[in-house]
Amino acid sequence: MATSKKKKITRKSVSLTDYLKNTPHFSWKKGNNDVLAVGTAHISARSVEDVKKVFHLYKPDLTAVELCKPRWEALIDPDRWKRLDINQVIRQKKIWLLFSSLILSAFQKKIGKEMGVEPGAEMKTAIRLAEKHTSKLALVDREIRITLARSWAQIGFFSRIWLFHLLLASLLVKGEDIQEEQIEELKSRDILEDLLASLPPKYHSIRKVILDERDEWMAESIRRELKKYRHPKSSRRKKTRLLLVAGAAHLKGIEKNLKSRKSINLNKLMNIPRRSSWVQVLYWVIPTMVIFAIGTLFYRQEVGVSTIRELAISWILTRGIGAGVGALISLSHPITIIVTIVTAPLSYFLAFTGLRLWMISSLCEVRFKKPRVEDFENIASDTESFKGFLQSLYKNRVIHLAFLIFSISMGLAVGSLLFLKIAAGIIF
Repeated sequence: MATSKKKKITRKSVSLTDYLKNTPHFSWKKGNNDVLAVGTAHISARSVEDVKKVFHLYKPDLTAVELCKPRWEALIDPDRWKRLDINQVIRQKKIWLLFSSLILSAFQKKIGKEMGVEPGAEMKTAIRLAEKHTSKLALVDREIRITLARSWAQIGFFSRIWLFHLLLASLLVKGEDIQEEQIEELKSRDILEDLLASLPPKYHSIRKVILDERDEWMAESIRRELKKYRHPKSSRRKKTRLLLVAGAAHLKGIEKNLKSRKSINLNKLMNIPRRSSWVQVLYWVIPTMVIFAIGTLFYRQEVGVSTIRELAISWILTRGIGAGVGALISLSHPITIIVTIVTAPLSYFLAFTGLRLWMISSLCEVRFKKPRVEDFENIASDTESFKGFLQSLYKNRVIHLAFLIFSISMGLAVGSLLFLKIAAGIIF
């Protein structure tokens, strides 16, 4: 009788050291603390697998992710737009920060859709693994709104317009134009770093805020998380293992700051510097000088009531028509157009109370065309082509609101310049 022997099949298990040879990473040890950081691209299927594999091989006590609370909430709660109070965002003058964040998200969503990967999937995977295996989750990134606010504060008015145009241009990128090989290359650059690398030298201060400062913030946050962590009573471990999941562009900076003995002041990295733009100075100084000059000439009886009446009419018409044309170009609601025209001549004086014309007009527009959940969710799909982008300026209520604010601001600026020309002709 023939006997058959079962062949024992053994699978060679991959060690953590072997796996990390092909994965961007760094490790740092100090005392009883052991940190392993894995670099990812936020729209890479390979990054999701890296997080899964490394997590199971490393078995961390702490799982730190490159997220702040708002970004974490955005990942775990896709219906967050239903609770967004757009009126409050406008009143707090945070609308441009919201637009910037939405544009970057839409850019990642386009590429992620083509690659079949949800943006931030590797972060979501790390969160789920931490919850499943009772590894404490730590959100170690600085809040996105502070990062964007500090970035905008570093540059002047016209530079902000140019940079916002650059962000808008990213909406016209098609997902199919990005190859999978390029996505994997982002593990060594990151989307944001790639964008910042193309900026002229004068914008390097933005790179410092968006990359370098966050590297410092995350390194210090990791130190603090390790310091306050306490092993559960059931654990026999003496060492604390922390797994960091972060964009590959941050690894070098985080490692450098962890190994440095330099203390990092997080409060300093939270301050929003006051803008000292010459445009802001001109906004206040030039109209004030014109009003002062007219008052002086009237006091000296060098100009009469008719001249002042002529200047007043010019002020009302130039600013009202300029802003009104901007509102008309954006096809705003008729009442918004009327409110804009009436308020524009008064906006200079209302500014002393903290109000701006764009705030009044946008609050009025939101009353009639409030952005819907689908408007936030469809920013990426609505801007797939140049034609779609142009249509979205009027059909997508989120993009339409940005277009309205931009058009009114530009119209008001043109009207003000025209008034200065008329005033100079009358006075001199």
